[in-house]
This record gives sequence, structure tokens and C-alpha cells, in this order.
Amino acid sequence: MEGIFEASGSMTTRTSESPTLHDVRLERDVDAPQTSIPHTSSQKTCVVSMIPSSEQAAASPTGFRSQCRVVIVGAGLVGLLLAIVLRRADYHVVVVDKDGELKEIGGGIILPANACRALDQAGLLRKVQSRAVAPKAWVSHSYHRGDILGRMELDPYIRDHYKMPFLVIHRPDLRQILFEEAKAGGADIHLGTTADVYRTDFNGGFIHATVIDKAVMAAGESRHGRKERAFPADLVIAADGQQSEARALLAVQSNQPVPTGKMVNRILLGVDRMRALGLDDLINPPCIHAWLGPGSLAVGYVLKDVFNFVLTCSSEGESEVFLGPREVEEEELRAVFRQWDPRIRTLVENGHGYLKWLLLDNSQTELSSWVHAAPEDNLSLALVGDSAHAIGPYM
Repeated sequence: MEGIFEASGSMTTRTSESPTLHDVRLERDVDAPQTSIPHTSSQKTCVVSMIPSSEQAAASPTGFRSQCRVVIVGAGLVGLLLAIVLRRADYHVVVVDKDGELKEIGGGIILPANACRALDQAGLLRKVQSRAVAPKAWVSHSYHRGDILGRMELDPYIRDHYKMPFLVIHRPDLRQILFEEAKAGGADIHLGTTADVYRTDFNGGFIHATVIDKAVMAAGESRHGRKERAFPADLVIAADGQQSEARALLAVQSNQPVPTGKMVNRILLGVDRMRALGLDDLINPPCIHAWLGPGSLAVGYVLKDVFNFVLTCSSEGESEVFLGPREVEEEELRAVFRQWDPRIRTLVENGHGYLKWLLLDNSQTELSSWVHAAPEDNLSLALVGDSAHAIGPYM
């Protein structure tokens, strides 16, 4: 296909002689028999195997990496990390995300040794460690009295055995690190840009999107505040989470989220306030504390200057299926924790950032493949992360 395309503010020329995604072999092991991306629906394929290794890219037609255009839908943890890795391999990377800014989504995230190893391979572990906490142990408590029932050592045990740390970090901090690194590495990131995957032009090699100008929209000019844009792409990677529209595009039927019967509640409390309330044993030394109650699991740990407390419990009584977090009243949480460890009741009475969200099952429609790729197309599509295989918390 010939023509000149606008690619994120720059002009890129593509001719019929220019290499495309289908012009190279895409197996990770360069010594293994090589095949192109499977385009049948008989096999699930990990997106990592779709990306040529450095050796393969070097052996591919001249300029393949800089001319191979990858559009990542979703600026979450997976999407941003992919952008970093691909830019370091010299691929042309565009990231689009519907949110106009990096929102503070979620509380803490646990990074076990295997996750830290992936961050280390991406050269990001030191930056992450500077904002993370290395808990000394996992401590299990009686939900009713708070007595310690068991203790599993984490640090330095994990570090000594797996040569990597076990960390906890505030999710927005981790996302900010990845965002800054992706931008510094040359990824072209477009916030406030909603990809319309249903209008993906597989033959022409474009993915369409709507760009929102917040300033114009705020002025009441909604008609002029929305602009259509087409991003040229050889590969679209959908990292758009559990409510992935791309997943629905690959499904043979509608993929409506189904309630699991579980709900998550989150409470935050500053560590200084924790000390003043006599809760120092929950923050010093830093540990992951867990309480297993009737049909419920509560987990709490320190995130630098705040204690993050999360309870997974029954969603019985919720009459509405809602997506994303909602504020929850303190009285509602008091009722849930009335018979729990007195320290948890103190957390509820003095905390802030009360949120709740339903755990939904988005995998009712099983996909036979996470990849759409056909020889006759000029654009391929792959699902990664929660868009491909969402899992619940603590899994």
C-alpha cells in the first residue's frame, strides 16, 4: 500500500516495498523453526511471541523497527510497560487512553519476585524501589480478636532465594514511573483519546480514535471539542482492561460483565495518624497483614506514608451492577466490620478515601485466540493483560 500518513505529528512514508508486520518471522527463539503469527482461532497466543527479538529485528529488512508502527490502546501498567520495552527496541509506538489525565485508580499493588524481575529487565526496578516498601512478612490474624495465627517471612527470605525483592507500592506511583519512562523513551502518548476499535481498518492499516479537547469542552463547545483521528498501525495491542472493547471485537457474542457476588472496599489512613491511634504494630515493622473472616478477606500494608486496607466481601445488598469505584459511607463499612478486630474498627472510624467496587467476571465469553492476524490484512490485533485474561485480586 502506498501513501503518506500522519503519525502522531510526524509524516511517515510507507510504500509497497516497506516491510510490514507480516514480512518478518516472529518466533522468540531465533534458532527454532520460524512461522508467522497464527491467524487461526485454534490456539491462544501470548503477545510476547508476536514481538520480534532484537536479533530477528536486526536480521529483518532495513529500518523495520522504526517503520513498524505499534498502537497501544490503554495507558495502564501493562500498556505503558509495553511501550517502554518496544521503544527501547526502536519500534514506533503510539499510546492512546480515553482518560484526559492519569487518574488515581486503585490503592496498592503487590509486586512479588517475578514482577520485580520483569521490572529489573526493563531497567526500572531501582526507580520502583525508591517509592515502594519491602514488607518483612505476611502475617495472618484472627478476624475477630486480631490474634496472630501465622507468619510467613518475606524479606530477606524472598530476596535471598529468588535474587529479587518482594515489594508493595501505591499503584498511581507505579503508573507515574512507567508513564514518565515511556514518554522519555519516545513513546507518543495521547491522553483524552478514545480508540474506536469497532472502526479498525484492518485492510487499510488504521485505527480510528476520538480526541477530546478538555478546554474547548469546558467552554461549552462540544461540537468543536471532539476531533476524529486515524492512527496508522501495523499492530494494535489492546491493553484496555477488563471492559476491553477489543475483546468484544474478537468475541463471537456479546461479552457482558457478570457480578461474582464479591465486592472490594478500600480505606486509607496516614501512618502518623496510625501511631497516634495506637496502631503502630500494624506499620512497624512493615508487614502485609491479613484477616480471614466469614466469606471475607481483609489485607492491609504500608505504602510509604499511608496504610492501605482492602476488604473483599459479599456484595449482597447491592441492587445495581456498577463499573469502577464508588464512594462508600463510613456507616456502611462500620456495619461490615462490627464483629472484627478492634484495630480494624479503629481504621474504619478514622480513615479516609472510602471506596467500593464490584468484582465482575468479564470472561463469560471464552476466546479461542487473543490475536487477530491474517495475511490479507495490513494490521494485526492482540489482547494483553486484563483485556485478554482478567483475574481477581490476590490471585
